[in-house]
Amino acid sequence: FTMAAAEDDPGWIPYNGSDCRLLYEVLERVHELVEVLGGEIGLTAPSTAVKTFRRSFLKAPIARDVDTHAFVRDGYVGGRTERFFDEGHYLYDDDVNSSYPYQMTLDMPAGNAEWWENGEPPKHWKESRIGFCEVVVEVPDDIAIPPLPVRADPRHFPEDSGVDGKLIFPTGLLKGIWEWGELENAILCGCRVIEWKKSGWYDAA
Repeated sequence: FTMAAAEDDPGWIPYNGSDCRLLYEVLERVHELVEVLGGEIGLTAPSTAVKTFRRSFLKAPIARDVDTHAFVRDGYVGGRTERFFDEGHYLYDDDVNSSYPYQMTLDMPAGNAEWWENGEPPKHWKESRIGFCEVVVEVPDDIAIPPLPVRADPRHFPEDSGVDGKLIFPTGLLKGIWEWGELENAILCGCRVIEWKKSGWYDAA
């Protein structure tokens, strides 16, 4: 059977039947596995993994620094999705298998954050910790792909422009909160930190 078949092709009926049956069998198997592990089914695969980890494998509470949540969240934005080229030749696409689980094996911010409020933090903090930094950054006008995301402030755009609140990557002077890895990349791309305001730094674990 080919997916290019016409809508009224009789082959769709057994295809859809098989598709639904196989999905049901997979979901049944997942439920069985999670029960064996002493876990709990969540709304998503990652939430199921976290619930199962907490119920069956977490030996001691993981410290969470709730006092810094609002500060960090101000710098939290979605991923970048935009078109850079209109056409091309010999193109290919690629995907990273299990990218999200792999990233979760790398260092994460852990424990309570330490604040640095007197200018730029020391070099050893930036090398050994995970920081969220409130800064003023100069992004050059001639940069090919501006690297730092900000949420569009409606004050800077015409009414009904459709840009309000959208994720944009502008040039010029920007003030915001970014994770140090993002800022470090921006500096390598030619941006310059003009002013350090406040930053929170976590142990990497």
